[in-house]
Amino acid sequence: MKKLTSTIALMIFLAVTTVFGQTKKIDYSIVGTWMQQDMLASSGYGDYASYTSVTYYQFNANGTVCVQDGGAVSSGNDWSYNNNGGNAQCGNWYVKDGYIYFEQNGQLYGYIKYTFHNGQLVLGTKGNYVFLSKE
Repeated sequence: MKKLTSTIALMIFLAVTTVFGQTKKIDYSIVGTWMQQDMLASSGYGDYASYTSVTYYQFNANGTVCVQDGGAVSSGNDWSYNNNGGNAQCGNWYVKDGYIYFEQNGQLYGYIKYTFHNGQLVLGTKGNYVFLSKE
């Protein structure tokens, strides 16, 4: 009886260990709302223009993520543009080996290298970086 109990306990331990080993990991330092703001301005004689846009990334501790267009504004000498944004793409996220993986409807949607620098979440590699600030 003691051997049977030990065998059952070992099988339960292995099953639980296997299940937890296959779960997708969350890096809790990413959890929260992050903002990417892009600004562009032209210079030159006569016709000047400027453009600003913002995108929000909401990483949740339960593994869900939403990326939302926060809007854009631009203007020139005799024109202006305003987009209030609002479009959102949602799915799931997890981390593995320094990459954030994104899933939508249970399918891998994409992945990107991540790190942190001066309080910012940095996405990308070798000169192709996106810097996100904590909201």
